[in-house]
Formats: sequence, structure tokens, C-alpha cells
Amino acid sequence: AGVVSIGTTAPTFLSRAAFAADEKTRHDKDGRILVLVELAGGNDGLNTVIPYADDAYRKARPSLGIGEGGVLKIDDYHGLHPQMGGMKELHDAGALRIIQGVGYPNPDRSHFRSMDIWHSARPEDEQFRGEGWLGRALDETEEQHAGRLAALAVGTNRLPRALIGHKINVPMLRNLDAFKWNAGAGSKADQQRRRELVEKFAAPSDSRSMRSKTYL
Repeated sequence: AGVVSIGTTAPTFLSRAAFAADEKTRHDKDGRILVLVELAGGNDGLNTVIPYADDAYRKARPSLGIGEGGVLKIDDYHGLHPQMGGMKELHDAGALRIIQGVGYPNPDRSHFRSMDIWHSARPEDEQFRGEGWLGRALDETEEQHAGRLAALAVGTNRLPRALIGHKINVPMLRNLDAFKWNAGAGSKADQQRRRELVEKFAAPSDSRSMRSKTYL
């Protein structure tokens, strides 16, 4: 599971994520990876999935609205924004579905409270208790994630609240360029030695305990 902030040119990233699993991962219990894309900010939903055939939409947005000739049609009523060509390709390939009208009873008009509700999936709680809906899911399946990277947050300056849990710690990357080996300070020989040690500890082997005694 992952939370990532990206723009509307997502298909390349999503395609890489979908095929990133190695052969071992594909033979896991269900072999699935959830990629959750959060478009944080002032996203204009009506001009993202556009009801171009709706008279009310055209009347309410005489200048801001996008007409039938400008949308990327997905049916006789709805269309995507013209810059969402990649998403349209995913939709046409059966890899993208759109669910509208998602909400919760008695919506709170506070932006900050609403975000807490979305991330916690607990609208009945008056205060955010610290764990998010994905974090709870990871905690409940803790045994399945032993020795694995259970989740990763990419493209954010802080861990999304949805991923906060009590048992599983989720790492975070501000961007994909930051995901690289850093050998630290010292000579090239020192850096190479650190790399070799990390690779030996990371490699699957029955002799891991022997290596631990040797190098520690």
C-alpha cells in the first residue's frame, strides 16, 4: 500500500508500480499491491470528471465549464479533463474505474476535521486518535509483513495520517530520487566496505546468524 502525491500524468508511474513486484511477490498470498493516489489541494472535481451532458453543469459554469468537444469522453454523460489522456488510456484498458458521490453522513465543514475523518475512516470520533485506516489494516495483518516493506509513502513531506499505526512503521520518501544508497562520509574504501556489509546482511541466507557474529 502506498500513498503518493502526483499530477494527472500518472499512468507511467502506476504502470511501473503495477509491474514492480518480483516473481516471489507475485506468488504471495494474493499477489496484489494497492497504490493509493492522494491529490491533496484544491482539486476541482467537476472539471476532473466532467458531467458535460448535464444542463445544470453548463448553466453553473458558463465560462469555467468544459464542453462536449473538449472533454475526453468515457460515456454519453461524463468525460475527463483534456489533460488526463493517460488516465483515459487506463480507463479504456479496464485498469481504472471511477466512483462518484463518495462521502460520509453529516459532513463536517472544517477542512482540517474533514481530512482527519478521511484519513481515519472514523467520522464518529470527535478527535483524531492517531491511527489511520491503512495503519489499522497493516496492524491487523502484522504477521504477513514480517521482514517485508509493508507500505511506503512517496511524494510527501510527512507521513499521511492514513498510514499511521501502532505496530507497523511506514517509511517515507519525499521523492523517488531520494531512494538511493548513501554510504556516508569517509574514504572510498570505507564506503565500499559499508556497502558490502549491507548487501551481505540483506541477502537471504541460512547463515545470516553466522555473518552477524562475524561482522558485529
